[in-house]
Amino acid sequence: MMIGTVMDFPDSNHEVRSLGRKSTDKEIRPLLVSLLRSAQSLHNYTVRSLRNSRLNVPEFEVLTLLLQEDGLTLKEVAERTLIGKTTLTGIADRLEKKGLLKRYNCSEDRRCVRIYLSRRGHNKVSKLVPRYLEELENRLQALPTTDINAAVTVLRQVRDAL
Repeated sequence: MMIGTVMDFPDSNHEVRSLGRKSTDKEIRPLLVSLLRSAQSLHNYTVRSLRNSRLNVPEFEVLTLLLQEDGLTLKEVAERTLIGKTTLTGIADRLEKKGLLKRYNCSEDRRCVRIYLSRRGHNKVSKLVPRYLEELENRLQALPTTDINAAVTVLRQVRDAL
């Protein structure tokens, strides 16, 4: 079942066995709703932050990954970003047309393509990322460190349970 809205949840007597114990959705629902809303809030924040950059969120995600580790194959980028390979090909096409990345065939396999930031792409993303992270950190710095650490722990547990 794809979880998209609160309405997608089964009735309140539904048991969730995948978390290692029987839990009703009354116990799980607030966690899932908060997780979904937090993810949506982060996405919306990122969209607003990128408004003047002429990049969308997936393009920014690819460029940010390449800033950390340039010269990845399309397959590696797809695995690390959770962007499908077909979608990623279109993103790479657009970024190449914008002059932000370059593609090169792999010497070991002609079917393989590696993508690299162009000089223009490197300059753009190396200015965007620090500003984006600084603004995000400023918004979140009011949260107590203990709450942040607890949230990280719980989110890892949720990830591992799923």
